[in-house]
Amino acid sequence: MKLIYIDKNFEILREFEPVVFLKPKTSLILNRFPFFYPDFTSDIRAHAEVVLKIVKLGKNISTKFAKRYYNSVGVSIRFYAHDLLEECKKNSLPWEKAVAFNGSTAISEFLPFDSFLQEGGKFSLSLNQQNIQEFSVDSMVYNFENIISHVSKYFTLTTGDLLFTGISENSVPVKINDILDAGMNGKLLLKCKIK
Repeated sequence: MKLIYIDKNFEILREFEPVVFLKPKTSLILNRFPFFYPDFTSDIRAHAEVVLKIVKLGKNISTKFAKRYYNSVGVSIRFYAHDLLEECKKNSLPWEKAVAFNGSTAISEFLPFDSFLQEGGKFSLSLNQQNIQEFSVDSMVYNFENIISHVSKYFTLTTGDLLFTGISENSVPVKINDILDAGMNGKLLLKCKIK
């Protein structure tokens, strides 16, 4: 299983192509488990994003066939060390130590994609019961089919791979004892406490 991330948080990249990076399985936090604030940073930020589960092997996938490669969707809370990320970008270094460290990604259960769309195709994130992000698949810069086609040019997709499709809004700083909740179409699917 690969964890494949799309990042579109940088305006300068929007007119070109998505940034793609991989994370190890050790970055995953199971639903309802806490996020432990690491000691190598003082600036953890978080955001919610859409996750697709790949259901078949494929490479060089055409956008017109991309829908055949996923059938379920989940939501993730992705944590990253903002200070380390800025340092990596400034020095043209890889981002992994800032975005792919142990326990940096909480993930929900997966639901059927068709019912998700029929119910509105919306995602949300709240911090300490205050809504901070709301977005729909319609507002995404890159649609799922384009993302799958783009990624499969460089990485063969395999059954069980998780494709994190990027964010639509800015991230939020978090601190110890904060609680983040993420959901789809008004249904809470993911809760994560900062410890």
